Amino acid sequence: MAENYSLLIESADQIVWDSCMWHRKPKLYATVTLDLDDNPVSQTPVFKRSLEPKWNFNSNLLCHLTSTITLQLHHHTFFSRPDDPVVGQCRIGIKELLDQCSSGKVIHLEIKADGNVSGRLSVLLEESKVAAGRAKGRMESALVTLTTTGPNLDRITAAVEAGGSHNDLATALGTCLDHIDIVVKMGDKLAQACDNLLE
Repeated sequence: MAENYSLLIESADQIVWDSCMWHRKPKLYATVTLDLDDNPVSQTPVFKRSLEPKWNFNSNLLCHLTSTITLQLHHHTFFSRPDDPVVGQCRIGIKELLDQCSSGKVIHLEIKADGNVSGRLSVLLEESKVAAGRAKGRMESALVTLTTTGPNLDRITAAVEAGGSHNDLATALGTCLDHIDIVVKMGDKLAQACDNLLE
C-alpha cells in the first residue's frame, strides 16, 4: 500500500563545477523521480550564481516503501528543462533513505556523474504524520518563546511557515487545522503585547 512521505531538499554543496564545460555561472535545481520514471514528481526552484544552493524545499511523495527515489541536480540552461544537463544524481530506496533519516536529522547524499562524485544533496525523508508532528513541536516551541520573551515577528513567521511548509494542500490544511488553537493563542498574545506597547 502506498504511503505519504514528506521530503525536504535542504541544500547542495561540494559541487564540482567545470567552468570550461558549463561556460556560465550555475543555475541549479533538483528534481525527484520515483521508480525510474522519467517524469519528475517534484522540483525545487532554480537557485542562481551559487555552488551551495539552499532551497529548504518540501514536497510530499505518495509511494511504496519498496519504491526507489532518484534525486538529480541540474544546471538550467536557455533550453527547455528536460534537456538541462545533469550535474549529478543519487538513486536510493525509500526504505533505505527512511532508515538513514530515522533520527529526524538532515543527511548528506553523494551525487555522481559518470561514476565520479560531483557533490552532495542534503535531504530529510519522513512519514508525513511524523513531519506534521515535528511542525507542531516547532510551533509550540515558538509560542513558548513568544510568551516568555514578548512579541517577535520573526518567531511568529517561523511558526506559521512551519505549519505551512508542505506543498500538498491537503497536508497543509490538515496541519493548520490541527494547530489552529496554537495560532489563536499566538494572535491573542500578539494583540496583548501590542496593547501594552500602545499604553
